[in-house]
Amino acid sequence: MEFSACCWLLGWKTSTGKVSRKSGSMFFNYKGYYSIVLQGVADANYKFIFVDVGAYGKQSDSGTFLASDLYDILDNYKNSLPLPTKIKDTEIDMPYVMLADDAYPLKEYILKPYSKRQLTHEEMIFNYRLSRCRRCVECAFGIMCTKWRLLYKPIETKIEKAENIAKAITLLHNIIIDLDGSPNAMAIEEAMESFEFQKKNQEITNISRKSLNRYSNDAKQLRDTLKSYFNSPIGKI
Repeated sequence: MEFSACCWLLGWKTSTGKVSRKSGSMFFNYKGYYSIVLQGVADANYKFIFVDVGAYGKQSDSGTFLASDLYDILDNYKNSLPLPTKIKDTEIDMPYVMLADDAYPLKEYILKPYSKRQLTHEEMIFNYRLSRCRRCVECAFGIMCTKWRLLYKPIETKIEKAENIAKAITLLHNIIIDLDGSPNAMAIEEAMESFEFQKKNQEITNISRKSLNRYSNDAKQLRDTLKSYFNSPIGKI
């Protein structure tokens, strides 16, 4: 078992447009050009079920998420998610959650890794299991960007047109998977290698961690419970 009640995988952002200098400083990212952001949520079949396009290039992943329609939907209607289910062979109630990287806020419906500072062995195990499961969303981005390499470089056009191009590409990505089925292992590996290389070359956003470290006791307890399970005889792999 990785995350039996994982419903979505919250995705990493990528620059999708090189916009006019007249667009304002919020579009100016730390790489030295003006851009917008594509942020996506993917399922286990590498399909995007939600995309948010057009956020400021200067925003962090967390800032982009908190300003998105998805955040409003989840925060206002989190009680509409499926009821928690018990983890197999245990009495642990597991609520349905999204999995994200450490740039996102920890919430009752979003699980993120433990901070990399002074990790315990148990926390390293949890982070590894979460990272394995999150590969689906990174694969989705990698497959899409490998097929449409336009996303690996600035799109020199107006903001509105760049947003429409990005949305059209994600739709075509889903249609191709519906028609051809999920990519094979070789295609996924090639996409991941290309995506990881490009990701390392992306800008490092100066995120204020103060706000991201504020989370409820329920969110902390959920993550700690899963950490204990993954390190137990029943949950270990």
